[in-house]
Amino acid sequence: MDSLNVADIVSMDGYTFDQIVAYIVDARRRGTESVISLPYPADPAWDLGERLDEKLVDLDELKIRRFEYDYQSGIAYIDIRPETSLHSEFLYRAQQYFLSSLARYTVTIQDAALRQRIIKHIRNLGTSRIAVEGTILKQADFAFGFAMNPLPCLGESQHHVERKLVQYVELTGGKIEAAVALNGQYPSGRSAQVALRVVDGATTGTWVQYFDTVYDEDCATQPDGQLGLYISDFLGPAGLPVNFCRPSTAERASGVSRDPQVTLTYKRLRSIFLKARSIHQGTYPGDGYDDVENDFTIFEEAESERQRADDMELAQREEEATQRADELAQRLNEAMQEIATLKEQLRLASIEYRT
Repeated sequence: MDSLNVADIVSMDGYTFDQIVAYIVDARRRGTESVISLPYPADPAWDLGERLDEKLVDLDELKIRRFEYDYQSGIAYIDIRPETSLHSEFLYRAQQYFLSSLARYTVTIQDAALRQRIIKHIRNLGTSRIAVEGTILKQADFAFGFAMNPLPCLGESQHHVERKLVQYVELTGGKIEAAVALNGQYPSGRSAQVALRVVDGATTGTWVQYFDTVYDEDCATQPDGQLGLYISDFLGPAGLPVNFCRPSTAERASGVSRDPQVTLTYKRLRSIFLKARSIHQGTYPGDGYDDVENDFTIFEEAESERQRADDMELAQREEEATQRADELAQRLNEAMQEIATLKEQLRLASIEYRT
């Protein structure tokens, strides 16, 4: 959620480790949790978050919510704010939408080996540490595995989220092909945006969507659109059929286009956001808002449909095999009849010859 502004960041330049811990404990007791920022040397920053968690647990305190380090500025960010229902509901429902959309497409893939590769390697890894020592140390709210693509980043300002998406793509050595942000205004929930940055050939990355508006309470007509993802955004392009790979800027310039395999509509994302907002505000609207429970059966239904299609294909092949067998049996019978006729002709010819 777009909940972070300059006033939310508390600078603790010069604080010792124990002073930071004491501030966290005191802020929680006073209800003034925020994001702590402090200049910090790069080497010890790698495990600062884990050290803080260990110390807080020893004090019977909750762990910090998020720890990140910006190697370019030398600033550590420690998020100690409590989780909100707006954030958690939006996050949970967005994950289900990603998973169900991916499942819908995966079960339609005819190539069994490719289908199994996708099922095996694209896993929901939940909240994930995105780290390359000395280069990047961030945290994504959830990530889809093998390629460790962070989807989405919630809980920070648009500027901070934009910087993270750029760093995800540019600083992870090709481990992340695509980074998505869902950015909702907090606490009012009056607007929401979506952004997508992807690896683009030999370049560092490009924006496919740059914080497009998904919902704006001040607009009478809400925007249409969709977020399109390719299997290569999850697994990387190596070894994939070309139609599963995102076309580069150069390819698009030359007229190449390919349909994405996973499509997330702005209408559905808007519905997810509004349902999360309603739960956060305690209004609980009825019909017309997202119902994530409907997604739980999508994979099973799609897989059942795939099984029915496979069964029908198998039955058709068996029928064709039976027809071929019948045809062969008929040909064999005809050949046997021809052989019998030839033998009879040969016998008569032999008798005639002897007489």
